[in-house]
Amino acid sequence: IVLINRAWKVAKEDPSPQLNTLLANRLKNQKSAWQIELFRSFPEQVWFKKDLDNYPDGSVFSVRWMDNPITSSDGDIKPPVSG
Repeated sequence: IVLINRAWKVAKEDPSPQLNTLLANRLKNQKSAWQIELFRSFPEQVWFKKDLDNYPDGSVFSVRWMDNPITSSDGDIKPPVSG
């Protein structure tokens, strides 16, 4: 999910319309689908937090795993956030 999120952000900043619209939308949709699947598979451990830092209108959510920090394969750490 973290890698798809990064690819989505890179694609939406690209000057090419094929990347910043078509590919970016597909990556965003894939990320959402995986977040939903993660929530369905682990409803007691996964919760969502509004990403108010990047989207003040509350339209985007960040997935959280229990109260533990999440470390991606490249060492990026997503700290836990109190519900």
